[in-house]
This record gives sequence, structure tokens and C-alpha cells, in this order.
Amino acid sequence: MLHPGEHLVTVIHKHPFGIAILYLEALAGIAALLSLVFIIAPDLFNKLSNDTYNLILAGIVFAVGLLTLVLLIATYVYRQNKLLVTDKNVVQIIQSGLFIRKISRLSMSSVEDVSAEQNGLLATIFNYGTLTIETAGEQKNFIFPFCPDPNKYADQILEARQKYSQQTPPPPSQQR
Repeated sequence: MLHPGEHLVTVIHKHPFGIAILYLEALAGIAALLSLVFIIAPDLFNKLSNDTYNLILAGIVFAVGLLTLVLLIATYVYRQNKLLVTDKNVVQIIQSGLFIRKISRLSMSSVEDVSAEQNGLLATIFNYGTLTIETAGEQKNFIFPFCPDPNKYADQILEARQKYSQQTPPPPSQQR
């Protein structure tokens, strides 16, 4: 990912709270499904034969195994999303599926501003938020949700941008 002569400043992974929400949704779905079964047919399990009971139990084990596999894949995909900050570029890696990845590179010269936003009680308690890197011109802004400690990383990016500006001579049209 790095070009020759480029030095890594920091790597920003998404906060674990984002994937925890997915786990909670899966658990809530299972609880709702089981509650629905017991409310609709409370005597269903009392009248089952041994073979039917074993078949239902095997189905439940299969469903839990499948859900576990899906959650492990979702965790892998979630953890692949990151920002790489170097002394010359910001690289955003967005993994939106198991086989879908988008990599965008932004030169430090195109970074106009960096903002950190934390909305809500949970974002404040768990110290995560949205990091937005505003760009010059027609390029899209880099938006990185579930960024851990967004204020710290915003400062690091701005500091890298400042160092880049000091090391890079101005274009010939601005020199006197």
C-alpha cells in the first residue's frame, strides 16, 4: 500500500462497538424468534416424538452454527476497514463485503480540514465517533464512522498535513 519513501504515521481501525451492535441484533433476533415459537405453540414441545425432537434439535444446532459463521465473516469484513495515514497520503480501505474492497488514496496536499464528531451518550462513553477528512476540489471527503478516539486521530492527521506542507516546496508560480 505504501509508495517508496513513504512512512506510516498511524493505522486507524474501526471501534469494536460497531460490530458489537451487529452481535446484539443477532441475539435479539434469536430471542424474538424463540419467544414467538413459545408464544404461538407452547404445548408443541410436549407432544413431540423422540425422532421429531432430535430433528428439531439438529436444526437448532445447524442454525446456531450458521449464525456463528455469518458473525465471524461479518467481524472479519468489519475489521478490514481502516485508514492508513502516512507522511504523504491518507489511504482509506473500505471492505463492504467478503469480496468487495475499495481503496482510495488522498494526497496530504489535498487535505483541507479534518473534523471529529461524537454524537450521543454511547459514543461519548465508549469514545468513538466519525472522522471526516475534507478534501480540496472535486474529490470526495473521506468519512470514517466508528473511529476510536476521533479527536486524537484528527490531530495526528492535521499534524502530518502540517509536516508535509513544511517539507514540500511551493509550486513555481508561488515562489518569488
